[in-house]
Amino acid sequence: MNRRIIVVGALVLAIALLAVLSRSQNEPKEKTKHYESSSIGIAFDYPNNYFLEVKDTGSPQRKRTAIILTEDTEENRLVREGKTPPREGPVAITVDIFQNSEKLSAEGWVRGMSYSNFKLSSDEPTIFTYKDRDAVSYRWSGLYEGQSVVFAHKENIVMLSVTFIAPSDPIITVFEDMLESVKLK
Repeated sequence: MNRRIIVVGALVLAIALLAVLSRSQNEPKEKTKHYESSSIGIAFDYPNNYFLEVKDTGSPQRKRTAIILTEDTEENRLVREGKTPPREGPVAITVDIFQNSEKLSAEGWVRGMSYSNFKLSSDEPTIFTYKDRDAVSYRWSGLYEGQSVVFAHKENIVMLSVTFIAPSDPIITVFEDMLESVKLK
């Protein structure tokens, strides 16, 4: 009799565990929005609770586009709208697209252009393949801590960056998920 109770109990526990696992696998991940630019040739996903801005930050000598992602909070909205006393902006994820007039490699651009913030790094960059392209990754420290991934795409240099306060900040996971979702066209 005791043996039968143990077997039935184990069976019930196994079925419950399977039901929980099955339910968690079928639940959709956090809802996301999609950004795509055919002129730049880049697309990526980002969380619904983030605000995306696209700004032309270039000059007549060099085209530059900045795509800025910040968590869509009341405080961040007030900063974006200029309704708070002047202060530094919130931590953010940025996708900067720079015209690569010099036709530099990703590493050459990182080491030679001040936009890269590489001079704020105390480490050597990591060279790796990202989306079938030579890429450079490095950490830097300025007003915020930062990490950037840089690669050449079409006639441009693309720099994907995240700024954060602490290595455990949730924005780092958002950045990693975004990096995985990037599609180049």
